Amino acid sequence: MKKILTFLAFAVALLGMSCGPDDNERREPKLTVSPSELRFAASGNAVQTVSVTAENVGWQVSIPDESKAWIFVTEGEDDATLVVSVQDHEGEDPRTGSFSIVPDNDKVEPKRVVVSQEGAEIVDLSFAIAPDELTFDGADAPAQEVTVTVSHAKLTWKAAAKEDWIEVTAEGDKLSVAVADNPESEERVGMVIVTPDNGEVQPKAVRVTQKGRLLPPSLGISVESGRMEFGYTVVGGTAVYVTAVDVEWDAVASDTPGEVGGDVEWLKVTSIVKDSETPYFIVKPDNNPTTEERTAYVVVTSDNPEVPALTVTVVQAGRKRFLSTLASSVVIEDMTAGVHCSVDFYPNQQWMDRPVAYWYVTLWASGVSQTQDFYGYEHYAGVGTKLYLEFYSERIPFNDDGEYYLPEGEYTVAADPVDDDGYPTDWLPFTVKPGREVAGGVTILDGSWYQKVIGGSEADVYGGEAPITGGTVTVARSGDEYTLELVLKDDADHDITGTCVARFDDNMRVIFHELPESNPGDGDGELLSF
Repeated sequence: MKKILTFLAFAVALLGMSCGPDDNERREPKLTVSPSELRFAASGNAVQTVSVTAENVGWQVSIPDESKAWIFVTEGEDDATLVVSVQDHEGEDPRTGSFSIVPDNDKVEPKRVVVSQEGAEIVDLSFAIAPDELTFDGADAPAQEVTVTVSHAKLTWKAAAKEDWIEVTAEGDKLSVAVADNPESEERVGMVIVTPDNGEVQPKAVRVTQKGRLLPPSLGISVESGRMEFGYTVVGGTAVYVTAVDVEWDAVASDTPGEVGGDVEWLKVTSIVKDSETPYFIVKPDNNPTTEERTAYVVVTSDNPEVPALTVTVVQAGRKRFLSTLASSVVIEDMTAGVHCSVDFYPNQQWMDRPVAYWYVTLWASGVSQTQDFYGYEHYAGVGTKLYLEFYSERIPFNDDGEYYLPEGEYTVAADPVDDDGYPTDWLPFTVKPGREVAGGVTILDGSWYQKVIGGSEADVYGGEAPITGGTVTVARSGDEYTLELVLKDDADHDITGTCVARFDDNMRVIFHELPESNPGDGDGELLSF
């Protein structure tokens, strides 16, 4: 029995032949193999055999190290046959190896068997998934399948979900994708990644979308207290945001809580926006002309009779009897010398047919100081009188010299006539605009006001303030110095009198916005009556 060795070594094999010593000595040693060359395909090969004929010589098999990895040689059923097999070849280029039959007599040449194997067929490795998007209901959603198709059987793959709410099971060329119930009402999105075992082939993703949990029909609003309160003057309305689930909704003003009742003339529900991520409507009362508080309702209804309507109670305060906080009449005594002044003057534009020019005049006594904050708003500290007067003088056109003077004469406190919508129908020269409250607070001054500053080092502290609603201001000028004789009244019929002497040019801004010459009017050469 001969042994097949995987390294080169020599051993002496005893021949068990039935011949005498003299016959052995007379025969020449001889060794042959057939065939001396074997050819294999790249894969799927059957074994091949090599016949070994030895006379008067022993032998063994030697396989070089570079061939051991893919060539395998074993003994056949008899002592004269070798069985040769090869490992499948995945490389594209052919390869060649060998093994040798080595005799134990150095007078006999070894016999070499050459083994060659073809290169593997070039395969385009790729794969596809279908579908690549799955959509599930929010609850009790059945599993869905994804088919993975590979271009060659040698390409294998694995799949895993990136999110813990997605479960993936692979069997054959199929993926089973299941999802847990969505605990939220919002839609959620995840991914299943299919990764090939070949690093040169890129992974693919299955997008998994799950709808939000179905909520029962409902209706909600952002006014949790169910109550909105407004001052007696309202500049802008207040938004109420609506959360509607599986219902259509509407909002109306009503004189009856809980239902759509009669109209309410003074309460408006406007800007109803439904096709938005944040649906809303605007609640805006008209200004309350009375001193009595008034109440109405906004009712939000749906098209589902099982969803109850929501009610917002709207309460509006009555108008103050007086804006003035003065306890008695006032005589101004600290504005005859050292008075500070700030004037914004608006001359008439060439394209404007308005019969007046605007003078916005702020006056404060020597004991009062003025500062401006980051946003340009003015603040007053110290102790003394502060006046804010809005004059309408006669028409004064813009001039290149920049010299403007408030015309002398008597200016009467009077409001401009307005139409039903509150827009002026005329502008009255030689008038002082009466004071009024804006947005329910006197910190935003509109028109003409008297204020007594008492804050010392603290700004904007007033001991008394009053809108100027009647009387006259007589203007006299000597050079750049003006003398204003004040005979005024507030809305509580208190007198506000005194004399103010100031120089307007110390701090005067001319506000001018001329249109380009190519557009002097409305296109027909007409002046625009703004």
